[in-house]
Amino acid sequence: MIRTSSIILSFFLALTFHNVLAQINLNEWVLENSTGIADADGDHSDWVELYNSSSTAIDLNGYGLSDAPAEPYKWIFPSITMQPGEFLLVFCSDKDQFIPELHTNFKLSDEDVLVLTDPLGNTVQSIELEELPYNVSQGGVIDGSTELKQFYVPTPNGSNLDGIPYNQIALSRQPGFHAEAFQLSVSGSEPHEIRYTTDGSEPQATDSLFPAVLSIQDRSSEPLGLSSIPTTAPNAGPLVLWEIPEPNQFKGTVLRLRSFNNGAPSSHIVTASYFIHPSEYGRYSLPVVSIVTDSLNLFDYDTGIYVPGLHHDLDPEGGGVWGTGNFHQSGDEWERVAHVQLFGEDGDIELNQQIGIRIHGTGSRALPQKSLRFYAREIYGEPKMEHEIFKNIGKDEFDVLVLRNMGQDFVTGVAQDVLANRLIDNMYQFKLADRPVISFINGEYWGIQNLRERFDKHYLSAYHELNEDSIDIIDSYYGGVSQGDNVAYFELYNFIANNDLSNESNYEFVEERMHIPDFIDNTLTRIYLGCYDWPGNNIRIWRERSPEGKFRWLLLDNDGCLGNADFNSLEHATDPNSTSWPNPQESTLFLRKLLENEEFKQQFISRMAHLLNTTFDRLRVGVHLTDLFNTYQPEYDEHDSRWKAMPDNTTLHASYDRIMDVVKTRSCHVREHFINYFNLQASEFPFQCDSTGLFLEVSSLDSTDAPLIIYPNPNNGLFQLTIPTNMAGKVYLKIMDVSGSTVYKSSIDKAAGDAIEVNTQQLAAGIYVLQLNDEYVSRRTKMVIR
Repeated sequence: MIRTSSIILSFFLALTFHNVLAQINLNEWVLENSTGIADADGDHSDWVELYNSSSTAIDLNGYGLSDAPAEPYKWIFPSITMQPGEFLLVFCSDKDQFIPELHTNFKLSDEDVLVLTDPLGNTVQSIELEELPYNVSQGGVIDGSTELKQFYVPTPNGSNLDGIPYNQIALSRQPGFHAEAFQLSVSGSEPHEIRYTTDGSEPQATDSLFPAVLSIQDRSSEPLGLSSIPTTAPNAGPLVLWEIPEPNQFKGTVLRLRSFNNGAPSSHIVTASYFIHPSEYGRYSLPVVSIVTDSLNLFDYDTGIYVPGLHHDLDPEGGGVWGTGNFHQSGDEWERVAHVQLFGEDGDIELNQQIGIRIHGTGSRALPQKSLRFYAREIYGEPKMEHEIFKNIGKDEFDVLVLRNMGQDFVTGVAQDVLANRLIDNMYQFKLADRPVISFINGEYWGIQNLRERFDKHYLSAYHELNEDSIDIIDSYYGGVSQGDNVAYFELYNFIANNDLSNESNYEFVEERMHIPDFIDNTLTRIYLGCYDWPGNNIRIWRERSPEGKFRWLLLDNDGCLGNADFNSLEHATDPNSTSWPNPQESTLFLRKLLENEEFKQQFISRMAHLLNTTFDRLRVGVHLTDLFNTYQPEYDEHDSRWKAMPDNTTLHASYDRIMDVVKTRSCHVREHFINYFNLQASEFPFQCDSTGLFLEVSSLDSTDAPLIIYPNPNNGLFQLTIPTNMAGKVYLKIMDVSGSTVYKSSIDKAAGDAIEVNTQQLAAGIYVLQLNDEYVSRRTKMVIR
């Protein structure tokens, strides 16, 4: 009987204890704390707030907090007493500490279930978390309530009654391209005023109320707005001096909306870009980037980052060839807030967030169309730009992106830096992904640009899984520091300068500190491309700051190369006597000294011969160059009407033809340069020179340009090849794989127009490039074997 009574009493006490514990509530929480309350370390961590809704003080000792129901005691509270009506803040930071604040050993996400458990194992409260905008909290409508609401103004350690409800603004039509003009309406989840702007500025409580409907239509016939503002210094050279665009540039409408409750903001700013054209997103063959920002951020005389402005007038004759201007300023104080929207080829929104923007580049800042750097930061709402911006690189989040003009090739339209990066697959080099786009600023057409990655600590840490703070980045052979320090660099530089590298132990010392194959591939790429503005400029070197870290080279800014087929860039890169740009002695030291070593020299020579047969095979280079031309050509006339970048009486086709003419014989000249410089026999440089015709293969062939026909394509390796009607005599067939290696060759004696059977069933499934040429004509096309 006593035993039974004890059991009943224990059950009664447990039930009573549970009823008391159940008065602790999960009262409010934040999943994306960008600029809200900070912890003692200054970090903006996720947080959850507890509330004691009972009339009794409760000790939390033994309570569990978790982000997963299967692990209810992932983090256990210490002994803390909550008084009736008291709030308690817990940071969900993964720091796992009790002093000076409570920090759990996990973080929160919208895929989690927030679980509060009492010391007896009972679930006090369980909440399936949902996606929340940055700095917006969710919690009880009143303290302790299970009815939830989102709050634009969170109230950590305070009553939810003091929060401002978050108003979710909805648009009646999705941003992007639409075939016809339409009437736009907006609505909100709260009965708050919605105000708006159309000039890119952030809406204020004094701006216009959004009407019942707003007409969205094509604005191309309206006068030029921002496009009419000069973006170069008035004394810039004639080739780059800003010119007024042609009238009737294509224009969209940009809207920025925000709600206000009694004059206080109650929503984030909603930004939308609308473009009206009968072809909808088919208006352009490329994706579209829309940048929306207060125009003063770009064009204000004192602080606008896109204009010459005050900093030009302070020193109008300074700055050398690139002059002076606001656009040459850099650093945090010259970063401006903006909103970016990326519309993909199918019109879908791929990126839609607030970012920071800066002018990017060095001399190219002085060009009319400028490169912009995009920064994702928590202070702007999202710490990353999360989307698979570039295909096939295995990366879907970015700290920094660059919206790049074509650098020094702005006046030619030839994206040579993109070409260089596309060529270096299968080399000891990192490349920058690219995506050609059409850009708009505040709805005004801004022309062709390229979305690019950027060689910086974020890029290197992502691809090497390194701590961003453990990287040294050196910006020139003079040892300029972009990241980390130059202590290890100068140790290496001074050793190379003061020691004989033909000595094997000295060479081994260098090998332990720099990645030799990487340096060779970087140098040979520049030599093949014939880059003149190098090696005294456009150099970036990096290493992991560790005992094992080796210096590596990055392929930076290859604009203005391939200008002269017989330019001897090998002598240029080894000149011991030059004292100034572009190849002072400091910049040629590494290569000159390393060539003292016989092992390095032979590796250097044989690698160039191999690359000329594969990666730099002129057919492969020509295919990539043609692909770029076919990408930009459909959009270039409109771009040129905006910027007037191309010199008079010059066409994009002519610019690409000029580069193709260089590519046609460049390999032959490089071979000659190597044989002469190293006093080689022809057999010691195994590359056969070929300087037959090489032409742009444009998408829409002229009637005089006979196409190359393969049937079927794709195929199983067995196909028919038709000899083009403009080929005669002996014809040569060559098939290359994606690495540039020749995998099939034959000669053909057939008449023009004849079809021949070709059997390549010995080749693996994949993508190949097939070339056919006679003495005067060359044709190429892609072929797929399945």
